[in-house]
This record gives sequence, C-alpha cells and structure tokens, in this order.
Amino acid sequence: MKKLAFIIAVCALIAVPVRADMILNGSFEEGDSIPAGSFLTLNPGSEAIDDWTVIGKGVKVIDYIGGYWQAADGVRSLDLNGNPGPGGVTQVISTNIDDTYLVTFSMAGNPDGGPVIKTMDVSAIGTTTQTATFTFNTTGKSKTNMGWTQYDWTFVADADLTTLQFMSTTGTAYGPALDMVSVVPIPAAVLIGMLGLGVAGLKLRKYV
Repeated sequence: MKKLAFIIAVCALIAVPVRADMILNGSFEEGDSIPAGSFLTLNPGSEAIDDWTVIGKGVKVIDYIGGYWQAADGVRSLDLNGNPGPGGVTQVISTNIDDTYLVTFSMAGNPDGGPVIKTMDVSAIGTTTQTATFTFNTTGKSKTNMGWTQYDWTFVADADLTTLQFMSTTGTAYGPALDMVSVVPIPAAVLIGMLGLGVAGLKLRKYV
C-alpha cells in the first residue's frame, strides 16, 4: 500500500507544474539597513522588514538580525524576542478555500541566553485560526553553529486571505530564530500520496 502511495505521489509531482512560492521576502534579506554584524530591535507595527509586519505587546519585541549570527539563508534572520519581547511577524497571502498549503521554515534559537528550549507558535489565520507549536533545543549551539532545522506544516485554508503568523512563546530576551519561510499549495493528488506515506503534517529535517 505504501509503495502504491509513493508511486501516486511521484506521478502527481511529475504531472503537476511546480507552484511558485507565495511568500515574499521569505529569508528577510530585503529591508532597512542593518549595521554589519549587528541587528535592529523593532516595535509592533514596524514594516522595516519588507513585506512583513511586526507584532507583539509593548516595545522592542523582535530583533532583525544582520550578520550577528549565522543565517540559514543569506545573512539576515529574526530573533522573535527583542528586549525582552516576545514578538512575531505576519504576512497576508491569497488562498483558495479548502485548498491545502505547505508551510516550510527554518528554526534555531538565540544561543546567548536561556531558556535552552525555545518555543514558537505558527498560525494560519482566516475565518478560524489553525496553530502548531514548534520547539528548538540550543544545547551546544553557537552564533557560528546555529543548528538551523527545517520544519514543515500544513493547513487548510478557510478564507480568501490568510494571515501567516510566527509568534514567540519564549519568555526571555533570547528567543526562537526564524529564517527561510515558504508557502506553496499542495495539489490534491500529491496530498493523497503523502497521507499514504504517513508524512503529511508536521515533520522536520535538520540540514546544518
């Protein structure tokens, strides 16, 4: 049965054109100038990161990293806790109701301070809110060896516009790090094959 599902998934992938990434500036490389090897601390409502809006309560809720530590892609990334945070970022995308979407992102954690386990909620907000919690262990990690890990998550759209939200749930100034965000629609035939293989939904792949 799994072999058949695998064949279905592969055939569907071959038959269906590759869909373009729906997220703009997913690696946060485009935005306000950041001093080399440093970061900018941003307030809620800030649009200093092109195509993204900063969220959170209070001030100084996230850090926009520019070479202060190793990025997963390029030189920029985010610490979703500023001073102290927590905070997050959002982007609104156009979606088709009842279609399934694959969210892919890279997560690490600020190694400068505790807690060791960094936590973050990822949400798709339409008519309702779908949320999953992700964690990262910073044990043995450093600014030159962040240990970036790629996570995948799927959601089913229930509105024409969906707000993709990444929000720290870590309670110190040393939060989860975020980079390389992507969203693509999953054709139904491919989803059936993934379900048959038991790999739909949450999974992770460590690549650094």
